[in-house]
Amino acid sequence: MNPSEAEFWQAGVRQRPKDMSCPKLVWAYIHAANRRSEPWQVNRDEWARKLLRIIARSPTIFPSRNPDLKSSLKELDLEWLKPGQISRIRECAAPRRKVPRDRFDRQFNRYIGVDPSSPPQTPKCKLLFWAWRHDQKTCEAHSWAASMLRVEKHNKAKKDRRRNALQLKDARAELKRARRKRRRENRQVEKLAQASARPATPSQLKAQNDRADLQLLKWVRLGYELEAIDSARFEAMIRDGYVIRDPEEPETYTITGQGLQRIKVLRQSVGRGPGAI
Repeated sequence: MNPSEAEFWQAGVRQRPKDMSCPKLVWAYIHAANRRSEPWQVNRDEWARKLLRIIARSPTIFPSRNPDLKSSLKELDLEWLKPGQISRIRECAAPRRKVPRDRFDRQFNRYIGVDPSSPPQTPKCKLLFWAWRHDQKTCEAHSWAASMLRVEKHNKAKKDRRRNALQLKDARAELKRARRKRRRENRQVEKLAQASARPATPSQLKAQNDRADLQLLKWVRLGYELEAIDSARFEAMIRDGYVIRDPEEPETYTITGQGLQRIKVLRQSVGRGPGAI
């Protein structure tokens, strides 16, 4: 097969089960992107490394949903890759690891002491690789970190479940408080509506009339202006002889002795309130 033909680069490098073999062109790009060059050399593979990292870090495997992924695949001539193949291009997620101390650093004696500084850390791998398994998160050189990442993943999921459970508990408690408050307000409204709809008894009507008569007699005794008063009740008091017009000042009224006796009787029936005289 001619290497210039597209079918040559689309053919798999290594046959794997479930049709997960790595295409030759992707294998060549990954090999070139992982090649490290010296500082004095021209890095010709930075372009491929940048585009492959965009593909590996894409939140979706569908090019139609991510313009950056679509443009990267187009620049690399990998538009023919299936979503399942795109998800196999990954970046090694191996964490940093401290370099073990030298064996002579562990000797506690007078001549050779322990280095007080902490051991240096290895840089992150960040190598691009083709995942032969769907759960492969690291390259083959850092397979020791797979169990660590798996434990971290489960711990993070456990922490997320706990946080979600607490949030759900708080939300349910808040909803319960809101419902309880709404029921309490509805009960108060119903009580007020029932009280207003229920007809007053004769004793309640008599108590209301006595309070109104006592308040009116107090206002007359103190000489308040009698503009906004019950005129019918005031005329009834004049007819009963509790209130008379002042002979010196025709526009004012005074309370008679019978009215003072009426005030005493009303005080006994109503009770001495905060406004009693």
